[in-house]
Amino acid sequence: MEAEQRRDGIFYGWIIVAAAFIIIGLGMGLMFSLGVFMEPLETAFGWGRGQIAQGILYGWLMYGTFSLVFGALSDRFGMRRIIMVGGLMFGCGMLALSRMQTLWQLYLFHGLLVGGGIGAFMVPLTS
Repeated sequence: MEAEQRRDGIFYGWIIVAAAFIIIGLGMGLMFSLGVFMEPLETAFGWGRGQIAQGILYGWLMYGTFSLVFGALSDRFGMRRIIMVGGLMFGCGMLALSRMQTLWQLYLFHGLLVGGGIGAFMVPLTS
């Protein structure tokens, strides 16, 4: 049994831990990076810092909400499917943020898609 779980002399569980570590690090790093872009967003679109910070707040609120929802759903449907949904939400949100033009798009893309996507894959990967 132990020989089946080894791949090239490395226990397969450590590969899963490393992949989860990388995914969580990239996801949280990209979510925290919006603060770095606050001044460029302010000058490019003319939005106030409070309005941009409100988009960041929506992302954190959706992260917490979706963590609860997708945590329960991962028990029912399996982690693989939930992580795939979260990755798709996160990827679509990041792509959409590159094309945003109005403030409501920041709220929708960063708040719902990026925050919800990270919430979807954070709970299964940390467990």
